[in-house]
Amino acid sequence: MQLASLALHLGRAVPDVAERLSQLGFQVPDPLPGPEFMTRANAELTGRDARSRDWPAEDEPVDVFTLAQLSDSQTESLPRLAELLTTLGYDVAAETALVESLTPGDIRSLRTHTLAGARSALPIPAEHLYAAAQLTGLTTEQITDGLTRLGLDVEPIPEDLAADIAIGEELDAVLGSNPPTRATPPAHHANPARRISLPALASVAMRNRVSFREAAQVATGLGMSHEAEDWFG
Repeated sequence: MQLASLALHLGRAVPDVAERLSQLGFQVPDPLPGPEFMTRANAELTGRDARSRDWPAEDEPVDVFTLAQLSDSQTESLPRLAELLTTLGYDVAAETALVESLTPGDIRSLRTHTLAGARSALPIPAEHLYAAAQLTGLTTEQITDGLTRLGLDVEPIPEDLAADIAIGEELDAVLGSNPPTRATPPAHHANPARRISLPALASVAMRNRVSFREAAQVATGLGMSHEAEDWFG
């Protein structure tokens, strides 16, 4: 894409520019870009923003944060920008319907988070999904779906964490809180020892505003095993 933009800026044919770059030791694409890339809009898009730190690498999917940052210097709407990048060979990971539904306020908010190119630091850890579910009251499946629609990559929740979440919610139900952090029933997650981790015990205690000791003792009374079983006599 940048080769086509350079050729357009120089007023030269793409093969001529490619040949000269090869002579200078640069690697050029094979096959060479066709005439459909030789547009003023493409040249404007690549010529200015290719120097920006927010410009996406050509071999990485484009998330919604990167789209929003690029749109800050473009007159194109976000859906049109996504369409243009797709035409230029980029993999726009953000869901089309979501991009089209974003309001100007949404786009400004996305820019302020300065997460352009965040997808390269992904996938988002499963523990972060669980924490987000706790903070928002959504299920981990809803959190995952929302992040995926933004074009981000998330780590699947492993079976041991899912089992810990499920048994923690069982304890929550007894202590008075039961945040819906999952959409599948506890029986789906194998935990024959009914073991609950110390972090899960601590989270349940904090959510229900009881002491760790009380949460641990209630867990023991429910037949759950944990490392704190002998801590309190």
